[in-house]
Amino acid sequence: MLAAAALALWGPRHALSALAGGGIALVAQVYMTSTSLRPTRTAGGALARLLMGQLVKVGLTAALFVLVGRTGNVAWLPMLATYAATLMMAVLVPAAVNRSAPHLKF
Repeated sequence: MLAAAALALWGPRHALSALAGGGIALVAQVYMTSTSLRPTRTAGGALARLLMGQLVKVGLTAALFVLVGRTGNVAWLPMLATYAATLMMAVLVPAAVNRSAPHLKF
């Protein structure tokens, strides 16, 4: 939706930048989730997988931002806005589904 709004308001460069921001967040989150949810034999192994997945997620995110930024044809505001919106959805959607979390009020 943000990419469509960017296209309507500012044109294709901003729309593609918005798609790139959402895509960066999605790729990194999918990698971390798929890594973290693989079965392990111990709790320590699960924690190690979670931490390694998070570490790689941060590195992958940074690398993808550098890759997109080096094209020289990026509109940073729409890219960062959709990146942030995608990250917020990764937190808010599960919290909304699990309304038993007492510290989150919707």
